[in-house]
Amino acid sequence: MFDLFVHVTKALLALLKILRLRKPGRVFLVVRKEDSMLKFVLVLPEPGAVDVVTRRLLVQINGAEPLTYDLASSTLESEELSGDDNDTITGSLVDVDDSNNSSEPRDFEFILTDTIAPPLPGELGLRVTEEV
Repeated sequence: MFDLFVHVTKALLALLKILRLRKPGRVFLVVRKEDSMLKFVLVLPEPGAVDVVTRRLLVQINGAEPLTYDLASSTLESEELSGDDNDTITGSLVDVDDSNNSSEPRDFEFILTDTIAPPLPGELGLRVTEEV
């Protein structure tokens, strides 16, 4: 029964490759640091097929000129990017296989939000002000 499942799954993946109906999984945004701007990375899904050799990531921050990155198939995180609080982050991720076939783009959109709390306050002290 398991062998049948494996063969059917492989056949389905091959069919999807032919029909180009595959697309990468979801992309997530993780805010890493904050200074005057928020620094963040995009967390990428695993490639949807074993024959993916490159990934094309397009990122646009608040309507600015889009940035395009050609990444290795093993890349699961973008380089560190930055934007202002409440900027809109849009883009797409495309996987390209060893036959130069491109997947459908996985489109994404995020609102960059400051979710980093301030650091723990320093030690508190006590000062006696009067003795009665």
